[in-house]
Amino acid sequence: LVFYNTERAGNYDGVDWLPRSQFVPIITSLEHDVLVSWDDPHAFRYCDRAKAHVLAFQLNDTYVTVFDQIIDRYFHPSQWHADRYLGLYPEISKAKQRARMTNGIDPIRYTQDVIRDKYRVVYSSSPDRGLHHLLAMWPTVKQQVPAASLHVFYDKDKWLATVKQLKEAGYYVNTAEVASKVEQGIKAVEGLNVEFHGGVGQ
Repeated sequence: LVFYNTERAGNYDGVDWLPRSQFVPIITSLEHDVLVSWDDPHAFRYCDRAKAHVLAFQLNDTYVTVFDQIIDRYFHPSQWHADRYLGLYPEISKAKQRARMTNGIDPIRYTQDVIRDKYRVVYSSSPDRGLHHLLAMWPTVKQQVPAASLHVFYDKDKWLATVKQLKEAGYYVNTAEVASKVEQGIKAVEGLNVEFHGGVGQ
């Protein structure tokens, strides 16, 4: 069972996709083996019927606190991610860490013929995962390879607005410094063949 607000709930390839509003009623009444929460420790607030609890991390920060008492395993996309979390969040039990639970891919995508542009650079991740470094080095790239073009696929404006909103509300935002560098980098690459396409589907 996957609880997610899809356009059309139903069974697809043996997976039941259900709206999030059904999460609490079902997990508290249906016997199940494992409850996996994706980046949300609060999923374990309820008296669920799972035999094991897993928190799968994807983001660069979290809040676990007392939820560690009920969580049996933590999954990370890489060993680096797991090690970083252990340094940032000492309340997370080291023995429960499991690295290398990566995102899935569809191998069919790699069987298609794609016309490659050797001068095109694509950035398609969250800006706080290195966009500021790429923007800082882009003038040097253009100097070395004048035909190079950079295409950024992410809703950077929404991300920057969220960081600003949280800061103005008085919250500590661990990506605030990176957001400032991204904004400076965007200005620095004007006229250097950089396109920001916004958020697009895979």
